[in-house]
Amino acid sequence: MNLQNQTQATLLAEIQRLNTEITTLQSDQDDRLQLALEVAHIGMWDWNMVTGRITWSRGHEELFGLVPGSFDGNYQRLSGVCIQTIAMG
Repeated sequence: MNLQNQTQATLLAEIQRLNTEITTLQSDQDDRLQLALEVAHIGMWDWNMVTGRITWSRGHEELFGLVPGSFDGNYQRLSGVCIQTIAMG
């Protein structure tokens, strides 16, 4: 193996190591955020305006009186849930 191949192999190994580390850190951060949301009894949502899909954090559905896992990410459904929640007081 020549020096160039060794350097490429070393760089590739370092990139793979860093990618694994970033993935682990990202997962840990997601876990901490989820714990904070649960402890505070709040939810979080994200709206992808390109696809129109809305994603809720775990437990967000419960805050709106929905069965966990039942929200399909549809904007019209979100509007209906919000209006119904406001009407209930």
